[in-house]
Amino acid sequence: MTHAKHRLAQSRQQLDIRNLAQTLRRNEETHRQFDGRLKRIRPLERPTDRFEAQVGRLNAVSPLAVLARGYTFIEQDGTYVKDVKQLHDGLVTIRFRDGHAVAEVKERHDGETTSRTDV
Repeated sequence: MTHAKHRLAQSRQQLDIRNLAQTLRRNEETHRQFDGRLKRIRPLERPTDRFEAQVGRLNAVSPLAVLARGYTFIEQDGTYVKDVKQLHDGLVTIRFRDGHAVAEVKERHDGETTSRTDV
C-alpha cells in the first residue's frame, strides 16, 4: 500500500509537470501573439514619431530643400517660371539658396524653336 501511494504521488507529480509544460507552451504562444500585436500597435503609441517622419518628408520636397541641393528658381514679373515658353524678354530673378541674382533674357530655346529678343 505504501508503495502504491508512493507511485501515485510520483504519477501526480509527473502529471503536474506535464500540465506545467503544456501551460508553459500555451503561455509562450500567447506571449508571441501579444508581442506581434504590440509591434503593430507601437507606431500608434508614439504620434511624435509619425509627425517627425511627415515633417521629414515635407522638408525633402520643400522649396528651400530644393535650393539647398543646388537648384534655382527663376521668377519673372512676380511669377515663378515653370517652362521656357513662359519667359519673355526682360529681367528675371534667379533665386539660389544663399541669395539671388538678376539676369536679362535675350534668347530662348524651347526644344523646337529659338527666339532671340535682341534681333
